[in-house]
Amino acid sequence: MLKRFIFVIRCLLVFAVFFSGFAVSAAQSSQKRRMPYDFSKPQRSKIKPSKFRLYLEYIPEYDSNVLKYSQFEMDRFENGTEPINKVTPLSSLSDWIHCFSVRGSYEHYLFSTKKTSYGFIGKWYNYSKNSPMNYGSFWLKFQQQLSKHADVRLEYTFMDNVYLRNFTDRDTRKWQTAEYDYSEFRLKFPIRFVPEWTITPLYTIRTIYYNPYFTEFDSKGNSLGIEISYQPIRKLQFQLEYKFVTMDNVGHSQATGSIVLNPVSAESEYGDSSYDEDDATVSGSYAIELENIGKLEIAADYRIRNRVYTTNLSLQDAPFHRGRKHILQTVGIEVRKELMRYITVTPRVEFEKRLTTSPNPTVPKYKNYNASRFFIEMSYRVF
Repeated sequence: MLKRFIFVIRCLLVFAVFFSGFAVSAAQSSQKRRMPYDFSKPQRSKIKPSKFRLYLEYIPEYDSNVLKYSQFEMDRFENGTEPINKVTPLSSLSDWIHCFSVRGSYEHYLFSTKKTSYGFIGKWYNYSKNSPMNYGSFWLKFQQQLSKHADVRLEYTFMDNVYLRNFTDRDTRKWQTAEYDYSEFRLKFPIRFVPEWTITPLYTIRTIYYNPYFTEFDSKGNSLGIEISYQPIRKLQFQLEYKFVTMDNVGHSQATGSIVLNPVSAESEYGDSSYDEDDATVSGSYAIELENIGKLEIAADYRIRNRVYTTNLSLQDAPFHRGRKHILQTVGIEVRKELMRYITVTPRVEFEKRLTTSPNPTVPKYKNYNASRFFIEMSYRVF
């Protein structure tokens, strides 16, 4: 009951910010409409030209732990005692990933003054050593300016056939590959009170659907959040984002077969994996100019996700989820450099760490992990 009350309060605060900003915007627009029209002056066309941009990108990335294995699992994988070694062609826990991307945007002005913009990104991830992990994704965006101070923005993300791990299927009792499709629909309302500040309430719907062997892992959820952007000067920008996420493991009751859950085995991933999560990110960027190097943009970000699993099943029925909590932290830094007019290079390094607590002492041994990643985004603007 207390959790629901806190969630309602969060909703009210976010929407209060939104409606107050919308009211300010509407009032200012109303004042402008009441200004008399001067027919004595010749009127120039205010239609602004459309703008289309297309980018081709190549992003080589090194990931030290593609499966997010704990140290215990990594040791077993390396010495050949991890069961997954026998049933999957995965050959390495670290890998070079080659990402090929096409990115585009189009802008035009509705009724001469209100900007409308569209965007898309298509990506293909190719793993050098672990080809079963290859997958594709795309992202779509529509944004409409409502007034000088407010926009509405819709985003859609889809990832296809993302490899998770190999598990024993409850129905066939054989090792099978677990893959899933991920989709996310996001609604945003950017509000600009003053030029330096942008506050964006947002609402997100997420779905995760697995292949036929593991429909019991299917999940649906939503999140409510807010983004705050502050840019005191052109060279400097800070951003803060917070989301409260709720995911419901809708498929856990669909399992028709049964296996004995061993509380000291990763096979105990079965059970209700529903959770609530606080997800916060803080980031900043600063543009500088150095002698013999030129202009650079340096950015850093820190993200923390505090997840609490909410299953009502007993520890025996859900040994890997009952009472489980974890904190996942990611920190990254990147430098963006425009080599020439149409070519931009952005090297980035990031580190990730997950710490887990559970009444089942085995869980942290499987769920704690560390990972480091390095990539270089190379972007070419076609036009």
